[in-house]
Amino acid sequence: MSASAALAGPITSFDVRTRSGFTEWDPIYVPAVDDQIVGSRSGGTPVGVPGQGNPGGNPLAFRRLTWGDGGDAGGSFIQVNNGSRSSTENNNPDPVIVGANAVSIGAVRHQNNVIDGTSEPFRVPLTNATLVTQLQFNLGGDWVVIDTLSFDIDFLETANNSDPCLSIVNDEGCGDIFSIDLPSGFNENKEIVRDLAFINDPYYNYTATLTIGGLQDLSDAACAATTRVEGNTGCVGLLTEEGENNRFRTFLRIDATAVPAPGTLLLLAGGLLMLQIGRAHV
Repeated sequence: MSASAALAGPITSFDVRTRSGFTEWDPIYVPAVDDQIVGSRSGGTPVGVPGQGNPGGNPLAFRRLTWGDGGDAGGSFIQVNNGSRSSTENNNPDPVIVGANAVSIGAVRHQNNVIDGTSEPFRVPLTNATLVTQLQFNLGGDWVVIDTLSFDIDFLETANNSDPCLSIVNDEGCGDIFSIDLPSGFNENKEIVRDLAFINDPYYNYTATLTIGGLQDLSDAACAATTRVEGNTGCVGLLTEEGENNRFRTFLRIDATAVPAPGTLLLLAGGLLMLQIGRAHV
């Protein structure tokens, strides 16, 4: 191994952020004038009304979908929060440290209020949506999209007087259910690992591992009911308690693995060759 190779260490940190939004959602209807309008803002968060689509198809346009009135508690909503680990942005100046524990890089919130779904169209619950998430790295001062993940979501606003409940039960009733069709690349541990091949480092390879807190296997009954496909099984998703603001964080970990030096590879190859020759003469 050369001196330079022996002294070289991995990059210690990266500035990373996520940018997410809903691109499609149902049911389809035209809201009344007094209802929330697509593109309006609530607390600085873009708001979409189920069924109104996404003008222009901008995946970053709408981060909250709202439905129902929920009585005194207000309507329910699902919202995706962007996350940042960057020395160049004010909300979180700490970058992602290579080889350290996973850090939060975003979140999904579901304000789960009781919705009867029996009256005007605006009170009809969400049934499905598509969430797009971009993973961005700061490279030389520019934010570059290194991966785009698309999550197809089926949602069930459970009947709170059902017996038995299809998911968790709390004091307010039956929890709601999200079934999530994960993008390709998620493994059996419900995490996705991406090679960061764009990093030009002759001595180390880098991988990014993304996980979603709270993601779990759904029961067969919950899977069939949420996807609205009789007999459907094998779903994964999220369960949310009724009457609660449920929050699920997304976590990111970056690891570095040393690349064997050419001399090391030659020694290994030579050793294997000698082993084969020795066996041939036994």
